Amino acid sequence: MMHRMMTAWTLIAPLALPAVAFAHEHPDECNGQLSGVVDLSNQVESWKQIAAIWEKDPSHHLEPKEPAITQSLYYGPYVVGRQTYGRDPIYLEVSSLIPGSRLQMVDLNQDPDADFKEPIELNLHGANVVQGMASVLLNEQEIAALHLAPNHNYLLRAIAPNGQHSPIAAGVFTRQGQAYANYQSLEANGNRSQVAVGPGPNVSEKPVAEWKHLHIKPGPEHSATISGWGVVAPGVAMRIANMRNGKVYNVTAERGRGGYGEFKLELDDVRNDDMLLITPNWQGTEGESSVFHYDCE
Repeated sequence: MMHRMMTAWTLIAPLALPAVAFAHEHPDECNGQLSGVVDLSNQVESWKQIAAIWEKDPSHHLEPKEPAITQSLYYGPYVVGRQTYGRDPIYLEVSSLIPGSRLQMVDLNQDPDADFKEPIELNLHGANVVQGMASVLLNEQEIAALHLAPNHNYLLRAIAPNGQHSPIAAGVFTRQGQAYANYQSLEANGNRSQVAVGPGPNVSEKPVAEWKHLHIKPGPEHSATISGWGVVAPGVAMRIANMRNGKVYNVTAERGRGGYGEFKLELDDVRNDDMLLITPNWQGTEGESSVFHYDCE
């Protein structure tokens, strides 16, 4: 019997070895080929060429990150004596991009429930291929056609050359309010230039706050924790007023899930059937208030 068992193990063991060896196999050599040549003296064109080259042989390893919005400005011309100087009034700059990516945007002020079924395709003004940065410049005609204005909230995403879209980032076109200011603009050659601008249009566009989820959790001694997330840009101030006792609380929306803004705040002296008034505020302009009923019997 012992001899037969040893024979069986002798037969079985060699059968298991190839499977283990196969799991760790890898090519001894990998081949490469020249796919094209780009001229980085015009990095916007190089960005497009890289996209075209990559699209011919897309990589499934391309996983775009959430775009980092580093500048988002709405400004206007400035006046020196009788001379008026200016530049196209919306400037947007984004980093953490895969070179060759496209940028898409939706405007939440026009439609708080907007998604990316019909996005605005943004053309690049400047780019830095090595650093994965790009800029967008919109003129007055483009802004009028898109119905954009200062303090508009928007969502932004990047589409990598393999068609994979990035997580969504949220932003605001911040009105430049000074009579004169300088900023650094990313240009088509990959370098920066200093641009002088004046104040943007003085309009009272209301900030958007449309909540996808609001929740309040009771605590000890009539305290409670209120939290929420939804269509509100990170950085927007939120005022929460208890209409029964007149207490007012302030909190700032932070970047949350899916590019949306979110907040969390501790309240005291909260009773059943209290009504809370939640009001967004961006640079002194208030948006529509949400009335929240606290139901905790």
